[in-house]
Amino acid sequence: MRQVLSRIVSSIITLALVSVLAFAAFNIIPGDPALVALGTEASQEQLDELRVKYGYDKPPFERYFLWLSGLVKGQLGDSFRYHRSISSLLEECIPITLWLSAISLALILAMGIGAPIGAAISSSLEFSARSSPARKKKHAGRLVESLLMSTCAIGMSIPEFLAGILCVWVFGLTLKWFTPGLFVPKSESFSAFASYLVFPAFSIAMPCSAMLCRGLYASLKKEMSSPYIMAVYSKGASATRALFSHALKNAIVQNLALFASIVAFVLSGSIITEKVFSIPGIGLFLVSAVSSRDLPLAQSIVMYIAFCVVLANALIDVAIALIDPRLRRS
Repeated sequence: MRQVLSRIVSSIITLALVSVLAFAAFNIIPGDPALVALGTEASQEQLDELRVKYGYDKPPFERYFLWLSGLVKGQLGDSFRYHRSISSLLEECIPITLWLSAISLALILAMGIGAPIGAAISSSLEFSARSSPARKKKHAGRLVESLLMSTCAIGMSIPEFLAGILCVWVFGLTLKWFTPGLFVPKSESFSAFASYLVFPAFSIAMPCSAMLCRGLYASLKKEMSSPYIMAVYSKGASATRALFSHALKNAIVQNLALFASIVAFVLSGSIITEKVFSIPGIGLFLVSAVSSRDLPLAQSIVMYIAFCVVLANALIDVAIALIDPRLRRS
């Protein structure tokens, strides 16, 4: 309980600091939001009226506390650019980002866990019987390990924007599996909506699954060579049984922190990927808000991203404390 309360307090402090930094960063950007919203043809009276409407005639210190109180109450105000309430805009874009995140996480788990498990089983044959077929499988396991590590290195080195462009080029322009830029809302066709999100989700999953795969495989390899696994082998257990019954759960615990950072990244929305694939999620709205000096919308999206990151890390920290017996006892 003390661990949970401590994490809640630290999360609240983190969000408060992020709110200060977000407000300060967006308010020191050069440019007049009222002038951007109304254009250069607007009169001085119209500009002053808009500044009074959105509170830009008040000192920054007062504006921050007004914005923070509205944020706590769920009253986010109106958007300069879209002339709509920010809450209604977030209600539209957040579900799209969450669907994209769900598909991305499914692909990350499939590739980031399945591949290292298969490679670990192949590599663990060096601890089994020393017959000639086993030695051949041992060499095959080393080949699988080399291929896996090389693939992970390539996946981790590809920038996010390049992964998106490659997916558009390969799957959209070459194979014609989807039409780039033709996003279909879920209300029109759920199947077309989901099938379109598979390809940007794959571009997000490539570097993330490579990181998870590399970390999980290193932990599995370490666990499979541990003395307690040697004791399991001495009792006649197979490599598969030793891995799934003993080594896997310990390796997963060691990579929960890495998985938390991946979840936080995916849930917060991939700004570049949504821009490349023209997906109207929070990433695309954030780029639009910053470019048009729509400060209330930009600050609200940044706070949502910060909340996702803090929540994911807090839940994983609590999960690690509950799973690991050493932390439970401490």
